[in-house]
Amino acid sequence: MSLFAKAVLGLAVASALVPAANADEAAPSVSDRLVIVNGNTNEVIYDDGEDDLFCVTRRHFIGYNDNGHKVYRRTMRCR
Repeated sequence: MSLFAKAVLGLAVASALVPAANADEAAPSVSDRLVIVNGNTNEVIYDDGEDDLFCVTRRHFIGYNDNGHKVYRRTMRCR
């Protein structure tokens, strides 16, 4: 798992552990509902098992660095 995926997973888990401001609230908050999919491999990175906000992360080739190595950028789209 890449460092970016670990960071996103850590943030998602940390936000899910934060208690809601109103304990009587029946529906989970938006921060508690999340599924992340790697768009390049179609692998689910994180799923909390709820009715979810759906995010797709992809790696895009953007060019070459000064040493001739490929440079990629990660993007994340949510709906």
